[in-house]
Amino acid sequence: MIRSAYLAGRVSHSGSPNEWRELVSAELSFSGILCFLPSLPYRGVTDNDHHFTVISQIDRAAILACDIIIINLEDFGLGAAREVEYGVIHGKKVYGIKFDPDDRGAFMVDIDIAHSLDELYRKIRRDK
Repeated sequence: MIRSAYLAGRVSHSGSPNEWRELVSAELSFSGILCFLPSLPYRGVTDNDHHFTVISQIDRAAILACDIIIINLEDFGLGAAREVEYGVIHGKKVYGIKFDPDDRGAFMVDIDIAHSLDELYRKIRRDK
């Protein structure tokens, strides 16, 4: 049963969530799925090794606690790729949002890709 989702992807330097996170989180909340938005705990955090270590620990704990991972494949960086890989290693189902259906790589075979937000919601509700 899906009760919670980790929303992986690039976070702006200011720590504010991207619009896609807000849209997905709001929609999934109607289905009773709570979303962890990685940007929220980090507002105002400065860039130094200690803070990055703490952020990494929080993210890893959140990934382990969540049932699924959702990644925005339109805009992601190395950190998001590592979040997904960490989740896959620990048996988490990963859903991706990729609007261009022709842009698909070999490393995406273990990601259930949706080409619209509506398709993403259908896939998650199907698996719930």
